[in-house]
Amino acid sequence: MKNVMLQAANLCKSYANNGTQNHVLRNINLELYEGEFTVIMGSSGSGKSTLLYSLSGMDRATSGEITYNGLRLDNLKEDRLAMLRRSSMGFVFQQMHLVQNLTVFENITVAGYINKKLKPKEVEKKALGLLQMMGIERLADRLPSQVSGGEQQRAAIARALINSPSLVFADEPTGALNSKSGHDILDILSELNAEGQSVLMVTHDVKAALRAGRLIYLIDGKIADEMQLPKYTAEGLKARESQVLSWLSSMGW
Repeated sequence: MKNVMLQAANLCKSYANNGTQNHVLRNINLELYEGEFTVIMGSSGSGKSTLLYSLSGMDRATSGEITYNGLRLDNLKEDRLAMLRRSSMGFVFQQMHLVQNLTVFENITVAGYINKKLKPKEVEKKALGLLQMMGIERLADRLPSQVSGGEQQRAAIARALINSPSLVFADEPTGALNSKSGHDILDILSELNAEGQSVLMVTHDVKAALRAGRLIYLIDGKIADEMQLPKYTAEGLKARESQVLSWLSSMGW
């Protein structure tokens, strides 16, 4: 039986706009399981990124409950929530948000130093291992401006992993990359998931969605449907793509 890692109950998110309430998320009920690669899809404005940020506590829900590894997030104070995100969650965004005056190596290690889970020497050793895992160890001393977008995203993934997060949140991680770099990043995320890393990704890219073991589709802030997929393999990609495209078409994609 799978362990529930993150749970949302009656999750709602609204914004005030010129005196009216814009309801972005509407009574979301969702369970995410340990070891899953879950992908959230939906048309522009469906609330998929808002859902990711609400589930991670980066954005406060208007109402409802969010439980992460047995801990209620919706009523945590901001400082405790920030500490939890640093220690137990990893984040990868479309824009990499690397610190431009720090080297690639420093961008990864600083996240470990701040968290204080490991001693500085242990952080540095782990960072070197992650650089090797990402295939960018030769770029350790370069600034972000001196490496490609795909290489920056590899560094961002390494930074997300430095504190051994239970769950990696990825918001359009291939959106700013060319097709080859995007494919390489998806390979990395798939390999991490195969090794047990839990991943929750938002994407509008069908190629990215094919990596999921579970697809969730949002329409107007509500979960319209979800789809379970077998373990991803490159060999079964054509049949998988046909299956997913058929399902997306039924959702009005």
